[in-house]
Amino acid sequence: MHMNQSSLDIAIKNGDFFNLSTGDCLQLLKQEYAVELDWLKTAYSVPGPTSERFNTLSPSLHLYDTEFDEVNRTLVSVLSLRWIYNKDYDTFVSHQVPHIKLTRESFNWISTFFHNRIDDSSSDDIYSLITSIIINDLGKSESLITEFQRVTNINISKLNHDMILYQVVNKYPHLVPSISKLPPPRKADLILGIQLGAEFNFEPVFQAFKNVYDVSIGIIEGRLGVREAYDLNLTKRVELLINVGWEKGREFDISEPVYRAVMRLLCTTNSSDIDGADLIYDTFFEVLGEDSRRFLVQGLNSDGSLERPAAQATYIPAALAAVFRYLARTLHVDVEQVQKKLPPGVTVIERDIRRTIMDIVHSDGFPGNPDILDNVDLPNDEVANMAVGYEWIIV
Repeated sequence: MHMNQSSLDIAIKNGDFFNLSTGDCLQLLKQEYAVELDWLKTAYSVPGPTSERFNTLSPSLHLYDTEFDEVNRTLVSVLSLRWIYNKDYDTFVSHQVPHIKLTRESFNWISTFFHNRIDDSSSDDIYSLITSIIINDLGKSESLITEFQRVTNINISKLNHDMILYQVVNKYPHLVPSISKLPPPRKADLILGIQLGAEFNFEPVFQAFKNVYDVSIGIIEGRLGVREAYDLNLTKRVELLINVGWEKGREFDISEPVYRAVMRLLCTTNSSDIDGADLIYDTFFEVLGEDSRRFLVQGLNSDGSLERPAAQATYIPAALAAVFRYLARTLHVDVEQVQKKLPPGVTVIERDIRRTIMDIVHSDGFPGNPDILDNVDLPNDEVANMAVGYEWIIV
């Protein structure tokens, strides 16, 4: 336990944390993680549903009288932890879309998994888990990046947000004070988890809780390589679609690059029903031009190497052919240009489409003229991974 016990420490140790009212829990988190939540206020985000849609007060409105998207997402994640602990399935799924709502069976698996691995007699486990949730998206904070550069004279703005967080906690953890409150073994585990997240970007491909666990353990234990892990999840996605009646999925072969590319798109767009899967399939095979389709197949099957880095597109929305044409351009890597703009050793480039097309896609004019994306510049290149032996920091 920590040298100076905080109110959160005491609440966890006494067994009160999971029984507090939502309001009291949020106030406790604000007190404990004041610095981290302030960083999150400046984190970039794609705007989510508003409080009005759910007819309830969001966490950030409750605490700060202002909407901060990443503060909301982070604090709701901690509240979700309480729902899992208390086996409150109804609250957990209350705002999920019916056709992709988590089943009670899957929720029970998560709850049982949590209870079997958390030591209720040691508040360190729970405190460490809450801390990992709170700091997970700090790499998106513009003010944290600026402060890191001010105190270290190192510019990490060209890294993706997972790598930014790893650099901060690894080289200047004082900027994230909750890290220093952890016992050394828990701190080491948390930093290793952050490093795994930086190396292996879960969210665009892994849209199911148990899949993330199975694949993560497989990688940690050395039973799965990254490519095998991705392929396992791609296969599970198609199996899910076949189970809801998508017969086209039966022809898919993970060893065929063209089918693997479509499987990646199905995962990236979180396709979970026949209509959604058909939109991806038909757009890919019937609407896209041959050149765009060829670039997509190449880009979506590239793992990245020192000689030819791969690109991963983040925040890509689903659907229209114009979006896929833009995605095809985003995934195409000009090796000569990369070598001129980025340091030696880069194997994977991240291109964040949030800054280039999100406003356009959500504009009133986009549905009537989606081809406008053909004239939009590509996102800036950011380092997502480097070869072994090369330094991650960009000075």
